[in-house]
Amino acid sequence: MRRSAPRVYEVTVRLSDVEPVVWRRLRISSGATLARTARVFAVAMGWSPGRPYAFTVGVLRYEGRPANGERDDIVTTRLRQVLPDAGSELEFEYGNGHAWHLVVRLERLLPPNDDLRTPVCLDGGGGTPPVDVGGPWAYEEWREGSPGVSGNHAAVAPRDEPDGQRVIAVRFNPDVVNAELERLR
Repeated sequence: MRRSAPRVYEVTVRLSDVEPVVWRRLRISSGATLARTARVFAVAMGWSPGRPYAFTVGVLRYEGRPANGERDDIVTTRLRQVLPDAGSELEFEYGNGHAWHLVVRLERLLPPNDDLRTPVCLDGGGGTPPVDVGGPWAYEEWREGSPGVSGNHAAVAPRDEPDGQRVIAVRFNPDVVNAELERLR
């Protein structure tokens, strides 16, 4: 019997505990393993793959430690098993020590379609904090000490405010993310 082709998911990945909001909208195969999904999420957020990570769905927790070899459940569990329906959510943690927490929400399920590339970044907002900065609280201190520095995958555009202050506005650039995601194919 021939296996059916995987569906295509559109998910929103949002970094919790950080203001302004940092988010990405991605298209990914429902058949992607959790190990592959973790790499896609890391790249989409501008972080290098290869850090410890975990997926949490209700009481289930799937942990990956790439440096020590992946556990069987990380390389055999598919995204469709942990995000079965539109509106489903899971938590994703990424990094050593003070891991970053992300909320992943399945927005749309699309039928199998060979013409839709996956993975691909459709949209996003906000510059991502460095993965090793030490978590949300340390990020706030780091950001205050580094004006205009706001993470990866962002275009920096200075502008003058009416009060005469110079502000660095960060715009997310999905083309940069997609160039990196292309390497995962």
